[in-house]
Amino acid sequence: MKRRIPVPILISVLLTLVLTACAGAAEVKLTASDGAADDYFGYSVSISGDYAIVGAYYDDDSGSNSGSAYIFKRDGTSWGEQAKITASDGAAGDLFGASDITCG
Repeated sequence: MKRRIPVPILISVLLTLVLTACAGAAEVKLTASDGAADDYFGYSVSISGDYAIVGAYYDDDSGSNSGSAYIFKRDGTSWGEQAKITASDGAAGDLFGASDITCG
């Protein structure tokens, strides 16, 4: 019998690994200020210098699965949420914030 890891746990682990590998920081866990179950926060991550952008493509602010992205800034060893962005013309099913996990 195969044991499956729940997606939110897997995404949290991957985000931690990406932030550690790309930013050279100690272990870090980021969360969305308004996160909800099944938003898929952290499935897409890009880091450049002291900034990270984290997608949540199943976020529902502009309709079901319209998506969003969160911008975080590193200050020393801590990360703080700076902004949440959504498409100005967002609609259900847009999946804004979906991408591959990459190091910038």
